[in-house]
Amino acid sequence: LKTAVGQHLDVQNLAGESNYWRVVAAKSTPFYCGSLKVGAIAGGASPAIASQMYDLGVLFGEIIQIEDDLTDALATPANADWRQGRNNLLILYAQTTDHPHNGRFVDLLPQIDDPAALAEAQQILVSSGAVAYCAYLLISRYQAADRILSGMTLANPRPMTELLDSYADSLL
Repeated sequence: LKTAVGQHLDVQNLAGESNYWRVVAAKSTPFYCGSLKVGAIAGGASPAIASQMYDLGVLFGEIIQIEDDLTDALATPANADWRQGRNNLLILYAQTTDHPHNGRFVDLLPQIDDPAALAEAQQILVSSGAVAYCAYLLISRYQAADRILSGMTLANPRPMTELLDSYADSLL
């Protein structure tokens, strides 16, 4: 139900980074939180382990959303995030952060279906620090998830470790 509410919020294209994270918390994380916690409970885990699995789900949901934004922002041709003004974290960053090409980036948005305009806008995502910002967020969430996972006593931690590592591998 929370994910459905999040989907509803997502299609409203709420402006600003605080709304971005509000949508992520409502749309992306509940699915992973619930899945991991219910799986832990079904597997006979203690309440403490189930709670830690929930916390991992928050991080997994955020990682997946940020990775999705990276993929969508760097895709060619321009996808819906560009054409519909979706609240993509990279595009939001390049629009709202003070950097030398902010004005040019905003000017390119109405022309985004032109391959040259898209290529220039995507280059601005790199030069403005938008890609680096998302990489930083991904690394920090991966490290936080790794700390949680390392502190858990699981009968077989390998599936969870492999799941976490698969997110890190997708960045390479």
